[in-house]
Amino acid sequence: MANQNKSTSAISLSIGWAFLVCLLIRLFYLIEFGDKFTAFGYEHGNALQALALLQGRGLETHDEYYIQTDKIQAKRTPLLLQPKDYPPRPQDNLGYYHALDMPGYPWILAGVWWLLGPQTFWPIKIIQAILSALLIFPLCDIGRKLFNQQTAEWCAWLYAFWLPNAYLAQMVCKEAWEGLLIIPACWLLLRYFMRGEKLSLLMCMITFALSVFMRTNLLLLPFALCILGMLIFSIRRCLTAFVLTGLFLLICLFPWILRNKHWVDPHIGIKEGFYWALSWNLSNADPVFKKKILKYEGMRQNSDGTPRKLSREPLEIPPLVKQTLMERPVLFFALAFKQMILGPWQNLEWGYEILFPKASSYTVFHSITGESRLHYLLKYPYAVSCKIIMRIFEIAVVALSLATLWFWRDRWQICLWIATCYWLFLFTYAFIHIESRYTVPHTWALIILAASCLECILKKCRSLWATQKLIPFTQTHLPIKRV
Repeated sequence: MANQNKSTSAISLSIGWAFLVCLLIRLFYLIEFGDKFTAFGYEHGNALQALALLQGRGLETHDEYYIQTDKIQAKRTPLLLQPKDYPPRPQDNLGYYHALDMPGYPWILAGVWWLLGPQTFWPIKIIQAILSALLIFPLCDIGRKLFNQQTAEWCAWLYAFWLPNAYLAQMVCKEAWEGLLIIPACWLLLRYFMRGEKLSLLMCMITFALSVFMRTNLLLLPFALCILGMLIFSIRRCLTAFVLTGLFLLICLFPWILRNKHWVDPHIGIKEGFYWALSWNLSNADPVFKKKILKYEGMRQNSDGTPRKLSREPLEIPPLVKQTLMERPVLFFALAFKQMILGPWQNLEWGYEILFPKASSYTVFHSITGESRLHYLLKYPYAVSCKIIMRIFEIAVVALSLATLWFWRDRWQICLWIATCYWLFLFTYAFIHIESRYTVPHTWALIILAASCLECILKKCRSLWATQKLIPFTQTHLPIKRV
């Protein structure tokens, strides 16, 4: 018992050190990238809506206002334009009530500015960095509950050095909060499944509801986890969570749906842009189709010059996509299958420009200098070495997460349950298009699986080493035959 307690305290201390490392890495990224343009312009889309909320105008978007802001940002890049420096809002401009994205992030941004005052991106970035580091504790508890203490320790260190999450924490985009909310939601659901704590279920439902207002396809996760949970946990608890979570999400989304139908378009429910998203997947394989899509993108007027009311998705997109899907269904499903297979292995090069702007990738280096790969390697050996190490790390995590199904095949139900937290979203995005910012918030599930696999491999190695040491030397060789 004493040895067991000592081992537990040592693991807890190791997790504490991993948390400090995790926090320092995120603060380092915050210092390096906090005043830089990193979220592809989503910063300003969210900020403009947050400002509209603070001014009592709702989630309103002005095309002209966004264009003016974008022009100023182009002049200041790579520095990030702060909301306090935005140009004055145009007075004679049609405002579109936004329903293309969920409103969660503008709500949070407006709330932070309302509480803390200065309309800059620094407060929200600092909050995200701290919360991202704190996620190490529920992540480790999931690993401990599903596997063992040693898995929890490996979870802590793998998460601490998982740089894509550190980079995501300083981005002003909904994907940052998607990751911040989904880990606690799954942790609370697991606590309810294992202990039956009603408070955990209540907090889980609230957290899932908040996450859905970041991204709609998170609606699928609680139901998938409840269904698969029946293979492991109490069927009664899983059914209770399934029904109550579904009802709670419906209650939370109902006012939002009514708002969209009233202010945006009667045909829009939770959000618009479904066919628009499908069109981009098809356009990646069909240049002719892509030209058609680009012609309609951003169009805000009808053919007769009248404004398109408040809808953001071009009206020509849905029939065009439906026609293409009917004519070329094999192409669509082939693209989805290809993305599903290659998705986990995609390069997560987020934040490598911290090394040098020209060294962030060979493509960037070649576009600036026109020199070869050999010149790139010789000029930036440190940058290339770091990129290779991190790439190996990313591939190893994915490979170990898949190997877990073999090493823990006697507990395949648990492996399947946690793997769903990643693969469900990869399957969803495969039919649209896959970007790093879509999948990175859910790679925490791969980290848990990789940690359990790593612990199992090391345990077998330690056992084999101990067995070899116990065998006497004379027994490892053939006995000498005396004449």
